[in-house]
Amino acid sequence: MFRAKIKLLLYGRFSFEMKLLFKYITFSLSSLSVFLLILLTSVKPLRAEVDLAPEVLFEQGVSLGESGNYQSAIEVFSRIITISPFVPEPYYNRGLSFERLGQYQRAIADYNQTLQLDPEYIPAYINRGNLYSLQDDHQRAINDFTRAINLDPNHYRAYYNRANSYFYLGEYQRAIVDYNQTLTLNPHYYDAIYNRGLTHYQMGDLESAQKDLFQAARAYLNQNDQNSYLEALERIQELELVNDSG
Repeated sequence: MFRAKIKLLLYGRFSFEMKLLFKYITFSLSSLSVFLLILLTSVKPLRAEVDLAPEVLFEQGVSLGESGNYQSAIEVFSRIITISPFVPEPYYNRGLSFERLGQYQRAIADYNQTLQLDPEYIPAYINRGNLYSLQDDHQRAINDFTRAINLDPNHYRAYYNRANSYFYLGEYQRAIVDYNQTLTLNPHYYDAIYNRGLTHYQMGDLESAQKDLFQAARAYLNQNDQNSYLEALERIQELELVNDSG
């Protein structure tokens, strides 16, 4: 049977809170929330430039990462790790930078360290699971996505990515269940409809496959996503799913 190529969802932002031994406040940077730190009143203050160094470096690293300067971001986050080696956020952000550079093993190592320091750090599970999936280690990917779901049952990305891994393992019914849950949590995530259609095709349910792929194509068109629209039409033609009503 035709082996469908599903749409993947990569995940990662550079703007997660950095805790240290501080309280934090938020501000906006490039439409993302970045967390700054302020010393607890019980902590004896040092010189201002020393106190602010991790905060300023963290902001700088986030800015470099979001602008695509991943190698420079790695250098900045490495400096923070030297100063504060027991804080998970710099490891996560450095791992994301390694991931963007295609250095997957180094990224996984940093995600591992993130999770060792904070076992409830959901983005690290998602990103590490994505890398396992890219390496065709789908069972380990599923384990990570499941951990993320257990921590946050409303995390649609985790369901979507777990569905993709189930798909590649040939566990199509489980994939359908997770695509359905993705759409329950985010009805406008049309890639889940597209992938669900390909999953139905793999299961031999051509009627459901046709319905989903045409629905995805219409949704892409309404979103002015021309590339995805044309891709959906190409897949429909490739799978010979003729729309009898049209």
